[in-house]
Amino acid sequence: MARTPDRTSGRAEKIDLATPKPSSEGVRWAEILIGLVVVGAFVAAGVFLFETATATTPVLVVADEGINRGDVISVDDLQIADISSEDPMAFMGFQEAPSILGQVAVTDIRGGTLVTPDLFSDGADIGDGQGVLGLSLVPGEYPSASLAIGDRVRIVQTPRIDDEQPASVLVESAEIVEVNRNINDASIFIGVLMQLGEADAVAVAAALDQVTIIQIPRGGE
Repeated sequence: MARTPDRTSGRAEKIDLATPKPSSEGVRWAEILIGLVVVGAFVAAGVFLFETATATTPVLVVADEGINRGDVISVDDLQIADISSEDPMAFMGFQEAPSILGQVAVTDIRGGTLVTPDLFSDGADIGDGQGVLGLSLVPGEYPSASLAIGDRVRIVQTPRIDDEQPASVLVESAEIVEVNRNINDASIFIGVLMQLGEADAVAVAAALDQVTIIQIPRGGE
């Protein structure tokens, strides 16, 4: 009689289906690459921030001795300084120096002040029979704090409270050639170009504190 083969005598081999673990060497290289990328990013960011922080622009500043109102500007009155190009302020580049040489300072300027075009003017072109009269005015005697060189004004003599005389026009149209503001008390000093005969009358009224100016269109007569 044939014997039935014994199927239980052999041992079945186990098959490991788990995902093979990467070698420690592969993990190490991945970590190194990630580290290099991170370090490179930080280096690039640092270089960008450094270059941004140290970017400067050469600009014009007033020389240490300063400038007095009425001085004619020469190369000795100017210096070059480097400021951050990101600074939110007005300035003139050093290459713009020729545009203000020979101009007149409209106010006293301390040494080290950043140079801007509104600190200077071309000066008054005084013709025969003309003169420039300076007027110091307080709020109420001038129309606007934005008065500028080149504006034209009408000059009026205002009577005193107990004076029965009406206001009278001393100058129909005069050109402002200088402006200097006092930020402490809001007063303003202006230089006005007019005929000499008109200047005499305005000077008398100004001495009596009876001058008011009215702004009119440029070119207005």
